Amino acid sequence: LEKYMLLPVEQYALVPMPLDATLSRLENGSKSDFELVVPPVEFLSLKVQPVVEAEVRLESDRVVITSQKCTLSGSPFIEKVKLNERFDFKIDCELTWVDSSVSSPTITTEQEEGEDQGLSSFIAAKTYLSVEVDRPVPFNTIPRRVVEKIGNTAMRISIKYILKSFLKGLAQDYSRWAEDEDYRKFRSNLMVKEEAVSFATPEV
Repeated sequence: LEKYMLLPVEQYALVPMPLDATLSRLENGSKSDFELVVPPVEFLSLKVQPVVEAEVRLESDRVVITSQKCTLSGSPFIEKVKLNERFDFKIDCELTWVDSSVSSPTITTEQEEGEDQGLSSFIAAKTYLSVEVDRPVPFNTIPRRVVEKIGNTAMRISIKYILKSFLKGLAQDYSRWAEDEDYRKFRSNLMVKEEAVSFATPEV
């Protein structure tokens, strides 16, 4: 499991995402920059589709995902009131793991508690999410603490569900990587190609 988790971060784009969400390398970004497009959600009678730009950083014992940019689309109201200029968004997520070095590739995903429940290996996620909103009309008649509580709750539920599903996708991808030699070779070849492109591209 540890060898898998320490694969180059750009390969996170290969992890399957739930509910038609997409995770891809950010165009014109670095190898560690990704774009997450979340399916539309209903929020206070509005249809909102978040697009999150995030950086994935690999450390010796964890994977750190950070983002301070989330763009909303969907209902015409969003553009009308310039909603994207009215909120601050920040998310920090740490993925850690325990690799028991057991030959079985079976793993589980646990949220925050990280209890292995006797299984061979597990991945745990700890997430901090903050959303601050400047209330546009007609929501400015609603107390700020109520709007912020609703907004934080909606985003937290969405992010938690996406993260939990992402971890399940990560577990499935790991199981395939651990069991399928051809898939490991495919991933290894991707690393070689990335290095070749990086070496061949002159600095400007």
